[in-house]
Amino acid sequence: MSPPSPTVIEMRGIVTRFGAQVVHDGIDLSVQRGEVLGLVGGSGSGKTTLLREMIGLQNPSAGEVHAFGEAVFAARRTHQTKALRQRWGVLFQHGALFTALSVTDNIALPLRELRALDEPLIQELVRLKLAMVGLKPEDGRRHPAELSGGMIKRVGLARALALDAELLLLDEPTSGLDPVASEQFVDLIAELRSTLGLTVALVTHDLDTLVDLCDRIAVLADRKLIVIGTLDEVIACDHPFIQSYFRGHRGGRLLSKRQ
Repeated sequence: MSPPSPTVIEMRGIVTRFGAQVVHDGIDLSVQRGEVLGLVGGSGSGKTTLLREMIGLQNPSAGEVHAFGEAVFAARRTHQTKALRQRWGVLFQHGALFTALSVTDNIALPLRELRALDEPLIQELVRLKLAMVGLKPEDGRRHPAELSGGMIKRVGLARALALDAELLLLDEPTSGLDPVASEQFVDLIAELRSTLGLTVALVTHDLDTLVDLCDRIAVLADRKLIVIGTLDEVIACDHPFIQSYFRGHRGGRLLSKRQ
C-alpha cells in the first residue's frame, strides 16, 4: 500500500464571484497533512468562503478542489460523498448548535445519521467526545442556552470530531471568547491535533492564535493569495496589508514579545 499523500486539500485556479463582485481571482492553495494552516485577510477577502469551498459547502465560480485526492465537487454526485464527508469536521464561528437539542443530542446527531450504531454505543461515544474536549458527562444534559461561550465552542468541537475526522476546519474558533477562555481553547486544539494527528485549517483574525497555533499562514488580499508560509516568512512580505496587520501597534507588540 502506498503511503498517504502529504496533501490533504488541493485548490487550483479558484475564482469566486458574487454577481459582478470578484472575491477570489485565481487562488492556488494546499493544506498539508498534519499541519495547522491559518487563513488571514481583511473584511471581505473571502476567508470563510475559501474554507467552505475546501469541502464543498460552496461552489467556486471556477477552479478545482481536491480533498484526500478526491475531486470534491465530483464526489458530491457519487457514492463517494458520504465516505469523503466523514473524513472532515467543521466548527462554525458561533458553534451552530441546535438550540432545541441537548448537548448530548447535538454531538450524537452525526453518529445517528450513520444509521449503523446502536443507541448505547452512541451514548458511550458522546461521553468520550465530551471528555475529549474537557467537558463532564453531566454537561450532556444541558442545552445551548445554558452554556458559556467557551462551552459552546467545546460542544461544537466535540460534534465536529464525532466521526473521528482527520481534517478539522475552524471558522474564527476564538471569536467571542475572553482571553483566558481563548487561550484554553487554543491549547485544546493544539493538544487534540497532537493526540489525534489532525490536519487543521482555520480562519482567524486573532494574532495570538496565529502565533501560538499555526505552522503556516495564508494571507488573502486584493482577490489573491499574496503569501503563504511560516510567520517569519509572512511578516517579511512588504505588502501594505501585512505590514499594517502584523506590524501595527498590537501586532508589533506581540511579535516583539515573541522574539
